[in-house]
Amino acid sequence: MNKLVKGSIAGGLGIALLLGGASTFALWNDAVTTPAGTITSGELKIVDKTAADGVWTDVSTTGQIGTTVVTGKKMVPGDTWRYTDTITVTTTGKNLLADLGFDASSITAAAGLSGLTPNELTYSLGATPVAASGASTLTSNGTGTNSFRITPGTAATTDVTVTFDVTYVNITTGATAVNNNSGQNKAIDVTGLKFTLKQVRGA
Repeated sequence: MNKLVKGSIAGGLGIALLLGGASTFALWNDAVTTPAGTITSGELKIVDKTAADGVWTDVSTTGQIGTTVVTGKKMVPGDTWRYTDTITVTTTGKNLLADLGFDASSITAAAGLSGLTPNELTYSLGATPVAASGASTLTSNGTGTNSFRITPGTAATTDVTVTFDVTYVNITTGATAVNNNSGQNKAIDVTGLKFTLKQVRGA
């Protein structure tokens, strides 16, 4: 092989070796900062409006004796007693929708009142926003759902009057009717009654 070819090969190897040991080439780049501002997250919260307890009344549609006051009284089959309270919901967020409901597991009924077929106890939730400028709107999610869809208004908070009905069903037919005595002198513990507020995403 002639000297010119040998020199070219050696030179080429030298360049390759130099390239192999060199750092990565730096390509041009740049960045710019713009005053994009701050994004703040919204809030979803539910609280009891006052420290005082709500009020229980007798709202039975038939067979009421005396006043609607139930303090010191006892429930019997066919009765519907209603708990009324005011809660405050905070719903802020551009695309925030929420469902207001109650936690059935927060109610404890003694054996003889619960776990029967058909159920001797039924529960029903009602909710109405207190009229105010910018208040949220509440729409029932349907009969029997015991939940209400909240669509925020311009105001950050909305007071809501909630009603919670407990009905001791008057079962007059079927095998269970014979066993109604099992519900006598039993307790329905609602001291921990819990209303819930859960975010949902629209379609």
